[in-house]
Amino acid sequence: QLERLLHGPPDPAHFDGAAERAAGASVRWVLVLRADDLRARMDRVQPVGDIVSVRVAARGENARVLALEVTGSRGTARLEGPRISAFLAPGALRSNLFALRALRRGGELDRLLVWGAGTGDGWGLCLAGSIGQARLGRGYKAILDHYFPAAP
Repeated sequence: QLERLLHGPPDPAHFDGAAERAAGASVRWVLVLRADDLRARMDRVQPVGDIVSVRVAARGENARVLALEVTGSRGTARLEGPRISAFLAPGALRSNLFALRALRRGGELDRLLVWGAGTGDGWGLCLAGSIGQARLGRGYKAILDHYFPAAP
């Protein structure tokens, strides 16, 4: 089933509202996160106990995730901004255009599937491309001109 999921758009019955927008993107990625790793990261920020659920609490006009709600056995926390990436995948979350699916074992959260698209912020500046251009020696003005040619 996971193989089928990775080669096509997700079944809308299993994912939140971003799924149909993510399906058309050219760059797709998947993270499979262990519940105990998520709890350890959450414990450093705001302990909520064993994680019961993680859901998208807010999206921006470009469908990117603005907030997550993490519910645990001892409470609920709302994560926004950089705390989203720090919780899900420090240094590895490619963009905030993603959908979530809980994978359960015996009724308890075992893993969290993060299915996403894109590699940037959704506003026109490709972060990976900018880094690549900088490594090739291009300056910030040349990089910005490449992505925003009509800007003054």
